[in-house]
Amino acid sequence: MFWQYLQNNRWKFYDRTKLAEEKSKDITTWSIDKLYATITKLYNASLQNDALLKNTKLEGLDAIIIKGENTRQLRLPSTIF
Repeated sequence: MFWQYLQNNRWKFYDRTKLAEEKSKDITTWSIDKLYATITKLYNASLQNDALLKNTKLEGLDAIIIKGENTRQLRLPSTIF
């Protein structure tokens, strides 16, 4: 969600003055540095517990997965890692 916001509003950040301290929870007031830091932190958090992620069955997630052609084999079983 944060990455999409950045992509859609990148132009708004070009002339924005950097604040000494950013405490606001309002994403529309953040600097591009804070937005990138938040995106990075959330992305890294999404990769935690890799054993659980590797063993998660995808069948129940079909409604939210954008499927490509011939891509299931790209998800390797955890025994290979």
